[in-house]
Amino acid sequence: MNDCRRNHLMCHSRSSSLQPTRLVYVGSTFAPQFRLCIDKNARLDENYVTLSHCWGGNVPKKLLTENMASMIHSIEPTELSKTFREPITVTRELGFQYIWIDSLCIIQDDQHDWQRESILMCQIYTGGSCNICATVRGMEARDCSLRESQHLWCSKLNFNLVNSVI
Repeated sequence: MNDCRRNHLMCHSRSSSLQPTRLVYVGSTFAPQFRLCIDKNARLDENYVTLSHCWGGNVPKKLLTENMASMIHSIEPTELSKTFREPITVTRELGFQYIWIDSLCIIQDDQHDWQRESILMCQIYTGGSCNICATVRGMEARDCSLRESQHLWCSKLNFNLVNSVI
């Protein structure tokens, strides 16, 4: 992935100039840290990964008006389902520090924010360097898993995660 970003013009140029309003900072493999980053006039001009996952049932952690301040400070990994923890690990392993996850980056109990941000979702997914897709095994969002997926497609690279340790 690093070779791709360094040496392939098409791989490191964004197809969308839109930067998401919020991203989750995931730190690095040596210093993992989760927190919500908000674009307030100073642009979050970072490459980021997106997560495509199923919705339904109970979502253990989501961005709400009441928990935004605490999520800006820190997000505890134990509060996240494996649907979010595994892609965050993959994001770090691929060398990225930011991921966009709809339920963590769109305020779920703010209708105005949800309407504004949901209109931009196509551009957000297009602007991401890589999209991780978590498949579903059960009927709940917490049951989505990368380990049970056959492949993780990243740009034009295929990562087989069937036997990988995340």
